[in-house]
Amino acid sequence: MKRPWLYAAISLCELALLVYYFFRTGLAMTPGAVLGSFTWSPPHGVFDAARFSAVWGTSLSGALIAAIWLALAAGAGAAAVCALDWKAESRLEHFLISLGLGLGGLSLCVFALCVLHLLYPAAVLGLAVGLLAFNARRWRHLSPAKASWGWPSAEQEEPLALAAALGLALLAFHLIGALVPPSGFDEMDYQLSLPKLYQMNHGFVSTPFSHFSYMPKNINMLYLLGLVSGGPVVAKLFAWTLSLLATLALYAFSEKKLGRRGAGLAAFVFFFTPVIGNQFRAAAPDMGTAFFELVGLFLLLRWLPAREPRTLVLSAVFWGLALGSKYTAFPDFAACLLALAWFTRSEGVKPALKSLVPFAATAIVVLSPWLVKNWWETGNPFNPLLSTVITSKNFFFAGRYKATVDYTRGIGIPNYFPINTVQDLLFLPWRMVVSHNDYNHDLGPVWLLLVPLSVLSLKRKPSPWFTGALVFAGFYWFFWLCQSIHITRYFTGGMALASLAAGWLLDAVPERGRWRWALLLPVYLAWFQQSARMVVIQNVYKKPWGYLAGRASLGEYLQAVMTDCPYDAIEYINDTAPPGVRVLVFNEFRTFYLDRDFLASTPWDHDYWLEMIRQSSTPDELLAKLKARGVTYFLANDSFRRHQTGMTRADEWTADDLALERRLLPRVLKQVYRGGEGAWVALVKDRAS
Repeated sequence: MKRPWLYAAISLCELALLVYYFFRTGLAMTPGAVLGSFTWSPPHGVFDAARFSAVWGTSLSGALIAAIWLALAAGAGAAAVCALDWKAESRLEHFLISLGLGLGGLSLCVFALCVLHLLYPAAVLGLAVGLLAFNARRWRHLSPAKASWGWPSAEQEEPLALAAALGLALLAFHLIGALVPPSGFDEMDYQLSLPKLYQMNHGFVSTPFSHFSYMPKNINMLYLLGLVSGGPVVAKLFAWTLSLLATLALYAFSEKKLGRRGAGLAAFVFFFTPVIGNQFRAAAPDMGTAFFELVGLFLLLRWLPAREPRTLVLSAVFWGLALGSKYTAFPDFAACLLALAWFTRSEGVKPALKSLVPFAATAIVVLSPWLVKNWWETGNPFNPLLSTVITSKNFFFAGRYKATVDYTRGIGIPNYFPINTVQDLLFLPWRMVVSHNDYNHDLGPVWLLLVPLSVLSLKRKPSPWFTGALVFAGFYWFFWLCQSIHITRYFTGGMALASLAAGWLLDAVPERGRWRWALLLPVYLAWFQQSARMVVIQNVYKKPWGYLAGRASLGEYLQAVMTDCPYDAIEYINDTAPPGVRVLVFNEFRTFYLDRDFLASTPWDHDYWLEMIRQSSTPDELLAKLKARGVTYFLANDSFRRHQTGMTRADEWTADDLALERRLLPRVLKQVYRGGEGAWVALVKDRAS
């Protein structure tokens, strides 16, 4: 073995960095801590056979429904690929592109149903039957005739065996987290709550109380499809599947360039990063957006040397689907356009524009349904972006209009990684690894270990494809730095490209010899720590085992996960309120479990209640404003803000506002229920008293 002193030094440096990470963050995971996180929740629950059967019956039926939709989408996408006469390099690649196109088309179909207010179960069933008939005529196009799947072979990729076994176990564990009811803040506030509101109204409704409602929602349309056809289990299984597809895309499109071992290691680095893995079990759009971005980017990299027009069209379509999924794709798309201009700069301005303009135009066309919807509703196609330039109607924060420059302060998200000096910028990667180890930022220690391992790759010459990927990653990084909110979860696409570099570095470790395990063992220890971290996060914050074991009802489960959840008050409305009522929800934003039409009056967005109080001087005026909004029930939560800030109201409420409310409220509302967690329900009176 050559250079034993170098391998020994690298291995010792890896171990030192690993120890430093555990000391600096306090996140070393012992087997006892991991096993201790497996607890029944709530602890007083008793096994109920009927409840157990209902939970797993819902889960299995949801899995079947999700599988049917995925199969229909893959078939339709395969027909589109065949019509385009585009050839993939492997069956896995063909499958990913087909499924991505199918899911994107399915999302746009649901969008059309929402616009036409035809979102009924019969229409969704008709969509499924139509896709089935379409696929039945084109079944022979589901996969190319001559292509391999491109999976790593065990005899050639021995170092990946341990990572593969750990990855499969963790993937199954993430699946368990996807089967429990939605309990995350984002899920219950807007990711699933707004689609459920569309479901109840059979299409889009104006929701100026939520600035998130104006953002593009291709992924949320798939969640809406899941809610209509099978409930939240189907929606969360869509999220789990899209997360898996993003990981597979990273492997499939780099396997020919990095080799099976390098591509596999890159995929594992991405999958084992906690901020990535934790998204598998949450109904959020980040991983689905990253999947569309990655496919679009890799297709663009394939187009660069050959300049095949159909590849550029496919890339643009996937970028359009990404732009229609979340605004975080916009800076990535800008990075993509800038990198494309960089790679075509030697051809002259006109030849470069002949590629750049159609590419951008195609992506914008795919995005355009969301731009038109925003323009129609607010007058600003990019609302809430650019609201300082384009006046946005029906867009409020805290009962009054605020410009987008106040966006961060308005929704209460701090800048986790402020860059005020050159030193802040230079040490940003270091700060991202060793600080803010939460759901949005936890990177784990393996990224630190790549620093000494990079020495092994100093004499390796990267391929032009890999160099191009790094150029794109650099532009991603630049545009992420330009954003006002540095949340690592918003950098999912960039993390995937960084994982390519990580896989390339790890691939430089010798395949054989006594030093191989000395170099790889710290990496595997880091992966085990990161996996244990994700296990503990799920067990502590999701508490799935008591619910899945039939020991806890839905209400008991939610109460165990969120101590200030007003589920009992929500359940009271669901059980007693007649269909067709509208509920004004005040000081509470987790509205997913409310089965009645609602307006949300929150300090983050449009505070309807504060606005009505300030504009009323008599009970009759306040009652008229409630009636004008169609409000018949009032649901308030006095606990949430008290737990968060120690106050019962937002800062915008003045002493005069509170005094006026105390005078008007009992003459307009009649309290009919008081929950144990500070939540209460009131009826809007027929006439002021």
